Amino acid sequence: MEISILKFGGTSVGDSFAIKQAASRVIECKSDIKIVVLSAMSKVTDELIKIANLSTININQSILELNNLRNRHIATIEDIIPNNNQEIKSKLNQYFFELENLSKGINFLEEFTSKILDKFISYGELLSTEIFNAYLVNLGYSSELNLSTNYIITDSTFNQAIPIFEEINKRFLNFKFDCPIIIFQGFIGSNLNGETTTLGRGGSDFTASIIGSALKNNQYNVKEIIIYTDVDGILNCDPRTNINFRLIPEISYQEVLELSFFGAKVLHPDTIKPAIDKGIPVIVRNTFKPEVKGTMINNNSNNRDTIVVDLLDVLFIKLYSRNSVFAKEELKNIFNLVQNLSSKIYYQSFSLNKFQILIKNDNSNFFDYLDDNIYIKIYKCTAKAYIKNNIYPDNNNIILSGYSPNSYIEIISLEETNMFN
Repeated sequence: MEISILKFGGTSVGDSFAIKQAASRVIECKSDIKIVVLSAMSKVTDELIKIANLSTININQSILELNNLRNRHIATIEDIIPNNNQEIKSKLNQYFFELENLSKGINFLEEFTSKILDKFISYGELLSTEIFNAYLVNLGYSSELNLSTNYIITDSTFNQAIPIFEEINKRFLNFKFDCPIIIFQGFIGSNLNGETTTLGRGGSDFTASIIGSALKNNQYNVKEIIIYTDVDGILNCDPRTNINFRLIPEISYQEVLELSFFGAKVLHPDTIKPAIDKGIPVIVRNTFKPEVKGTMINNNSNNRDTIVVDLLDVLFIKLYSRNSVFAKEELKNIFNLVQNLSSKIYYQSFSLNKFQILIKNDNSNFFDYLDDNIYIKIYKCTAKAYIKNNIYPDNNNIILSGYSPNSYIEIISLEETNMFN
């Protein structure tokens, strides 16, 4: 029995046309079992967050916004299932009745916690999966809807829950494959007390990876995880800045890590790690272009392409000690600075009296607390990061080491600035 896991993001179920396209991708899949993981419809999670926050100050407006959201989902159902849709519309109305009660509860108690927010925003995935399942059943396919909260067990870190893999593996032990199409909500789970949690942004990719890992751990034949989105796959460069871009057919997980480090918005590597660790290939494909094969991510990639990431707005910063070497207090301040900047740093180097970093520029001033004995030089610059290429270019630009021995950074231009003075 061969299993494929098909994950569809928000744009892939964003409207009637997208839902029909996503359903076609499921139907076309040749595996014996197709496990479908769905995000909420496009922008719905953001809208639910806004409504939940609004409930604390203006209950009438929040209910109005909920009605607008309800109308969007009902209109989608009426478009893709024009007849015999009363049962599914009743289910959707029940969910919105529950959301309205949650809004009123937030308003009455004047309390809005991360736990309540997880419960509130979980309805986005509940709604999209109900619609998708109803559409497949209406087409005559055998489809079953499961609650991810019964399987994706996490700790109680609401809004950014951490999976408890041992418990998840138990939940998928002897899993019943009663239908060839099995649907789960992405993004959501529950703690051991049965309280709804969410996995954070990118959580639907994570859900697909977690399910694949758990099934593989229980000796099921998981062939692949396909992440369906609105792009063709992973490209070798940014098509907005280079007309000679091309799709990369295959890439390693290490390269995905490096792309993420340099800010390329492909996949968050942590979300697919459970699948990669179990040897399950992850494929990024375009929901709307079935003829494009996409990009496969695995541990044994034969990719020979160099991938280029543009770093267009970065700062190259040099810190010098006015003494012969950095004093103890100066070092302490520098290390505190590095800790604060850790998510923004592309490169750093250190010597006895000089420290250099290359960081994203978000116009924040991080340097006010540095010791007066530290001299600062700041350069605005543009740069490129190169991945999968150990041959440095033969030019006069500044070359910096990259994330690993398989990458490097080329500084294209430097302009000294006193932006923080």
